[in-house]
Amino acid sequence: MGMVCNASDGCPNDGNKVAPGNCGCGNQEPGALCDDGNASTSNDVIGGDCLCAGTQQNADCLGAPNGPALPGSPCDDGNAAAGNDTWSVACACVGLPIDCNGVPGGGAVMDDCGVCGGANACFDVQVCYTAGPTDDPDAEEAANGNMYHDGGIGPGV
Repeated sequence: MGMVCNASDGCPNDGNKVAPGNCGCGNQEPGALCDDGNASTSNDVIGGDCLCAGTQQNADCLGAPNGPALPGSPCDDGNAAAGNDTWSVACACVGLPIDCNGVPGGGAVMDDCGVCGGANACFDVQVCYTAGPTDDPDAEEAANGNMYHDGGIGPGV
């Protein structure tokens, strides 16, 4: 399409305008659709400042625009010794340590006699036995079923 000289055309080299408008000849006006070249934005339009800009899309913790990997949401940190993994506010996937009962974030620990969640404090001179009949008069059976010897290094001592 050729240009036609017209004395009333304020933008003779712009086939889309006859007046400079807000943004000048050769430029789109506010509200016109455009592409700001940023993949993280959408709905790009010419603003009142005559610049093309879009609405920023919120990237999730994996960098996906408006994705589901947000702080507090589930993830997998790849650590089998951790559970209830979630994205932190710093977008780190972290889990809670799994205790000896298999509870993520639980507080159960192995006691001195190897009992998970027990409160047994075996000393060097004590030996812990598994539950069952014993002829050791010094052995004591705990509520958890373990036998504790409190007078030597083994049965009958």
